[in-house]
Amino acid sequence: MDEETVNNMTRIGEELNQLSRFLFDEAANKWYLALILQVVAGLAATVLGVLSLTGDAALGAIMVVVIVTITAGVLRHFASDQYDAAEAMRRQSVLNEAIGRSITQTQMATWRQKAGKRLWDKVMAQPREADYYATQQMIGLQRLAEMTIESAFYTRHVYGKLRARMWDIVLSAGAATLLIVTGALASSVPNRIQLIVARVICSLIPVALAIDLFGWALKLAKLMTGIEDVEAGLEQELRGKRPELQNILCWIDEYNCQVKSGMPIHNWLFRQWHDEIKELWEHR
Repeated sequence: MDEETVNNMTRIGEELNQLSRFLFDEAANKWYLALILQVVAGLAATVLGVLSLTGDAALGAIMVVVIVTITAGVLRHFASDQYDAAEAMRRQSVLNEAIGRSITQTQMATWRQKAGKRLWDKVMAQPREADYYATQQMIGLQRLAEMTIESAFYTRHVYGKLRARMWDIVLSAGAATLLIVTGALASSVPNRIQLIVARVICSLIPVALAIDLFGWALKLAKLMTGIEDVEAGLEQELRGKRPELQNILCWIDEYNCQVKSGMPIHNWLFRQWHDEIKELWEHR
């Protein structure tokens, strides 16, 4: 395979990878906006329960809560669809850049249509960084393994940062709730205040269940363990005298399964943690 052919192939892979990154951002924007709307709807419902509105005011407030809730559900749907498409693009781009698996014009046109003209124009205006992947290996199994190890390393550490923030929120909310309930149960507190506190806590429970930060924190921990196994497996394979295609592809398939069941990472969060994770990568 001559150098010009290789360059053309990797260029297509780089463009598809950059397109997938922008689509991941779109999915994350919708996912986190839906999360915020869920919180807003839950808090609004809590306030309505405390105020005990009646008549047109109550009906209007309920309609607003319903509309916000439906909007959050629709955003979640589109976010999930875009996340799945971006993940499929990422997988194809990696195989193209690593082992030279071709991406047909029909496939590329389909992905461009899926992402939309605005994102494709963004790809043309903002090409991917030349040093996006650290590997210097030529097209082949070793390049594929090293690219996956790097992706897994970043994903695992971003999940770790996000999980820590989730635990901070869960523990803080739990402590605050315990203090409020304990204070409300004090004999000096009027029964009317105790009733209001009870209503607020009961109204917030469905909100907490819908957001499920506790569940996501536990899930991210499991994903991190699975991704770390992928890194270790690929590194062990590369240490062997002759890496086996079947073994490497099995580990890569495992990594793809892990990230497909993960959660979108907002670009703002990734930028906050990127430099720290990059330093860890360079000194690992």
